[in-house]
Amino acid sequence: PAFPMDGGRVLRATISIFKGPGKATLIAARIGQALALGLAIIGFRYDPFLIFIAVFIWMSAASEQRMQMAKIKQQQAIDEALRRRDNETPGGPEWKA
Repeated sequence: PAFPMDGGRVLRATISIFKGPGKATLIAARIGQALALGLAIIGFRYDPFLIFIAVFIWMSAASEQRMQMAKIKQQQAIDEALRRRDNETPGGPEWKA
């Protein structure tokens, strides 16, 4: 189940039941990269074409990982801005709507 292919997406969906979608994407991407590394090693031994497939899987999983990390950082920035705004409300946080 190498992420981001179909089996990896099923794996991510299963993990997200327990860890949430953000963490599940990161875990599935790491597993996909590990499988890609194994596929590349097998490719060196038996069929060099497998190396190209492994590179595709590795790069795709890394891309998904970067996108998820960007989403997490963006959400953290939004949360921090809202927290700062709430603390600057006249009368303190108890006066917010």
